[in-house]
Amino acid sequence: MGEKIRIVHSADWHLGVMSGPRVANELPLMFKSVLDAANELANFVEENNVDLVILSGDILNRGNPAPLVLNSLSEILKKIIDTGAKVVFLIGNHEVPGWGEHPLKIYEILGIEDIIVADDATVYNLELKNTEMQIATIPYNTLHNIQFEDIVAELSKEINPLNPSILVTHIFVRNARLSGSDHKLSLYEYEPQTYPDIFLKLPFDYVALGHIHKYQKILARPIVIYPGSIQRMNFSEAMDEKGFIYAEFGWKKSRWNIEWRFQPVDTLRYRTIDIDIRYQENPTLIIMKKIESYKLLNEMVRIKITRTQRDLKPNIKVIRKRITDMGALYCKIDYNTVTETLERHADSKVGIEKGDSISRLHDYITKKRPDLIPEREELINVAKDILKSISRK
Repeated sequence: MGEKIRIVHSADWHLGVMSGPRVANELPLMFKSVLDAANELANFVEENNVDLVILSGDILNRGNPAPLVLNSLSEILKKIIDTGAKVVFLIGNHEVPGWGEHPLKIYEILGIEDIIVADDATVYNLELKNTEMQIATIPYNTLHNIQFEDIVAELSKEINPLNPSILVTHIFVRNARLSGSDHKLSLYEYEPQTYPDIFLKLPFDYVALGHIHKYQKILARPIVIYPGSIQRMNFSEAMDEKGFIYAEFGWKKSRWNIEWRFQPVDTLRYRTIDIDIRYQENPTLIIMKKIESYKLLNEMVRIKITRTQRDLKPNIKVIRKRITDMGALYCKIDYNTVTETLERHADSKVGIEKGDSISRLHDYITKKRPDLIPEREELINVAKDILKSISRK
């Protein structure tokens, strides 16, 4: 019991997402970025003499992955076990195929002892640093016919409180904070779920969760953690930290103590630029000036353009080219087309109201009387004053 047991806990890589432009070696950007983060994890395992890597589900994005995806995963797993570490690989909902065996069955068939494919609710006893580490696993595929609370209660009976223990499961814990890519989970009535309080009654020292993409600690004792996804998947996760958990189990004062930390990895940088072009005579110029104030090198960029149906459309081709020339990895254009009302358009540089009368005056000057454009703002202000005085009467 003298040596500390070193553990890495990760989940939700979603290896196999092929979105984004193709980059080095013609690999899709998202696929390569997940591979890079996973290799960071593997390098950390080697550099820190990690004993056990726990993968809490959804490491693959599909239950029937392409050969490229499965081969890439195998390279990472081999890199990990070549360091002497063992791997517990839990089945998540994305690893469940539509029919037949799940893709991780291949490691079991090949008899790779250091990769434990956890596709059943059971307890594994692993010898680590001359200590028996108890790993209880509840994969996603076991949770649709039996309640989580019933399964975990049975597994808890097998746990020896004198030895360290970890519960590994892929489940939605109610009241967990969701990332943008998780928001639909709370709406799924059939989604297997539980509540934080259930873990207070269990004998486990550490609960290694998967499923939610936002890193967070659910409980401090026992330690219950979502490591979150290993890479930012879209713009809704732009502010989320991404990485994995590193934990050390040590025997101290007649009990097992755990010290842990979140280990960040390099992630894709997402940036959203909001631009309002309502009532602008040259919307392309307005957008170009706005984006010039940012440094977009190696960023995923989204331009959110607010306009009305009456406004001139910007030259998207020119805008995309400029953003690409500034070094952005990707550019997405979203329109927010608003309906004109009688409310004041507070953010407009022109400062006009959005009523039909004012809008028609604006359009008339722009399209029929371009000679009056230099005086347009003044004319609109006069019209506004007239409408205000009428409304007071």
